[in-house]
Amino acid sequence: MREVFAEKNLNYVSKYYQLTDTEKIKIKYGLEVLYTIITKTLGILFISLFLKTFKETIILMIFYLVLRLFSHGIHAKKSSHCWVASILTYGAFPLLIKYYVINKFYILIMSIVALACFIIWAPADTPKKPLINKKKRYLDKLLTVAISTVLMIIPFLSNNSLINNCIFFSYIMSIISINPLTYKLFGIPFNNYKNYKKGLN
Repeated sequence: MREVFAEKNLNYVSKYYQLTDTEKIKIKYGLEVLYTIITKTLGILFISLFLKTFKETIILMIFYLVLRLFSHGIHAKKSSHCWVASILTYGAFPLLIKYYVINKFYILIMSIVALACFIIWAPADTPKKPLINKKKRYLDKLLTVAISTVLMIIPFLSNNSLINNCIFFSYIMSIISINPLTYKLFGIPFNNYKNYKKGLN
């Protein structure tokens, strides 16, 4: 369905605009990502309604999205893999967020670990979307570290366990998504920009 959605919309756009092959590839990739995001989000929210964790799921998604926006991270090779990972993650973590209170000490430890991981590995690109621009990579890393630092402070200014727990688990999700071991586990190359000539940076 994702391919059909992307192809139909690309053909529609091509009727009104003269596109190069490179532009078509980029647009098609963007449409596939859009389709995946919409369908996966709706699926996750439906599950959260069933598990009565809608609020926890929404807040967790927001924190994770803010971190992933600049840290980037792995994308599954197959849509089915993405669905399985998403269902497991957004099924289990919101339940833990709802019924357990994470000690602020552990949140601090996780914040420090996450910050170190962001400094070392972020931004983590993909084969389909390598971050070949050196300045963009540096800016994305800087913004990720800045956002992570701000999130690190929040639990010590707030006693809201829901927010604090969501920050904790969003760190875990982010670390997994940018970790080279995760890429290796799924057979996906890491630091894909290095496969391009230095002159393109």
